[in-house]
Amino acid sequence: MNHDSPTMPANDNLGFVGAGKMAQALASGVVASDLKSSKVCFLDPADEAADHFCMHAPNAQRCHSLQALASQCRVIILAIKPQIMPQVLPELAAQVTEHHLVISIAAGIPIHQLETHLGTHRVVRVMPNTPCLIAQGMSAIAHDPAVGAHDLECALTILRSVGEVALVNESQMDVVTGLSGSGPAYVFSFIEALVESGVSQGLSPDLAQQLTLKTLKGAVALVEATGRSPHLLREQVTSPGGTTLAGLTALENGGFAKAVKNAVEAATARSRELSM
Repeated sequence: MNHDSPTMPANDNLGFVGAGKMAQALASGVVASDLKSSKVCFLDPADEAADHFCMHAPNAQRCHSLQALASQCRVIILAIKPQIMPQVLPELAAQVTEHHLVISIAAGIPIHQLETHLGTHRVVRVMPNTPCLIAQGMSAIAHDPAVGAHDLECALTILRSVGEVALVNESQMDVVTGLSGSGPAYVFSFIEALVESGVSQGLSPDLAQQLTLKTLKGAVALVEATGRSPHLLREQVTSPGGTTLAGLTALENGGFAKAVKNAVEAATARSRELSM
């Protein structure tokens, strides 16, 4: 194996509680990165989700109880909806020992509540997003100060296998959820609106989508490559009396910036509401 390959600490097998899209993405990243000592197990009652999970992690072992999962895996990833967390935690608490690291990707569930229910301080809270499915994710990690370097590096290694990672204070996690966690859906909506607008003005759907996607990719790449602020770049392409100014004025009159701000605020507020 290449000596530059990422590694997992010995015997830190991964156990996923839930086999949905994000669990599939993380499992796929772990497998594609060829992480050492990373046997993957999972628990999900839905056969369809289990089948899809095994497509991303072909050698994964399906467990049929939390006891079986916890007995084989020292890293447990809670990849379930926050609404069903209260049903899972009491049963999981009976299986978690001082040897387990628990990583939660559930929105809105604070670390102290997970610790209270599970009886351990080895808890890491993560907010990934859907581009993790193609290893282009942006994830944020918050952790209890009691979490050791070994546990933190373990969590970072898993998340880096599907994209980039930022360490944040837990107080920021709800905003992270509202911005980058839910953000891809806002971008999809913007893409949809641009494509539909192009079609309404006479373009074919395929051409309108091609123009839209390449424009967005190019704009993002330009911000990253130049290091300039989006505000400055926008000013540089906005000529007095030009077409860009006409379009930007229409966006402003339509409340575009306010609508985006409202979206992030609403998603952030919902994340806070999901706290048990």
